[in-house]
Amino acid sequence: VAKAAEKYRFINQPGAYVGQWDNSTAPYMVEPMNTFASRDYSNMAFAGPAQSGKPIWVETPVATPSGWTTMGEIEPGDVIFSEKGVPTTVTYVTPVFQDRECYRIEFDDGSEIIADGVHRWEVYSTTEGGLVRAVVTTDEIFQSQNHKDYLIRTTEPLVLPPSPIVATEAVAHAVRTGSQLPVRLLRGSIEQRREAFEALAEGRDGIIEVKASTRGQAMSFQELAVSLGYRAKMKGTRVEVDTSPWHWRTITRVVPVQSVPVRCISVSNASHLFLVGEQMVPTH
Repeated sequence: VAKAAEKYRFINQPGAYVGQWDNSTAPYMVEPMNTFASRDYSNMAFAGPAQSGKPIWVETPVATPSGWTTMGEIEPGDVIFSEKGVPTTVTYVTPVFQDRECYRIEFDDGSEIIADGVHRWEVYSTTEGGLVRAVVTTDEIFQSQNHKDYLIRTTEPLVLPPSPIVATEAVAHAVRTGSQLPVRLLRGSIEQRREAFEALAEGRDGIIEVKASTRGQAMSFQELAVSLGYRAKMKGTRVEVDTSPWHWRTITRVVPVQSVPVRCISVSNASHLFLVGEQMVPTH
């Protein structure tokens, strides 16, 4: 069956894939196809990777326990983060897809993600009965008249072991020299990162503004705040941080963009969610 599929099957799903079927694009489908047609079995159950064929731009940053990688650089066995902030292992990566229908998803905290039309998002909507969860595609969000009502959670604080660094000294050095916060601090324990943020915030809470000397330094301040589960928005060399209990971001706009190379990954955690972008947006 799999060989026949390559010979005769033509896929016509604009925005997803148009062209001749190729088993190398979805190698995990070869065995199920052959088993389904076999007379040796009376029943078959198939469970596939949650992210199969639902890609994100290959240049999208992805946080790792040692710093950053990109969607294009990720390989099976690499460790990234789940939406719980817990390290999770990459179990599968697709080839890079070209000529997909792509969109830029914009959020109220300034974050942006470029994904194809069939990429899936876990969203929540506010109703009289409370928050309702749904999993929708980028194209469905684009077509919706109420996409601004969709909420996506911020990440929970990244869970990492202590780093051999004194948080307050690292912050003082960065502020004094105009340098970025070191990776050893940004990937330190929750306690170390909280201590560092409190030093930057000077004891303030709620919606606060942290000033930096350079944009690079501001980006490291934003990364520190986001790694603690806070909403943080860059404004030049200033970072606006919301330390309130509101742990949601709103989709403000979905814009069709020129097609870019995209790929998809699968991860080992139960929710199949992982973090993408500089503001660590949970997605499938």
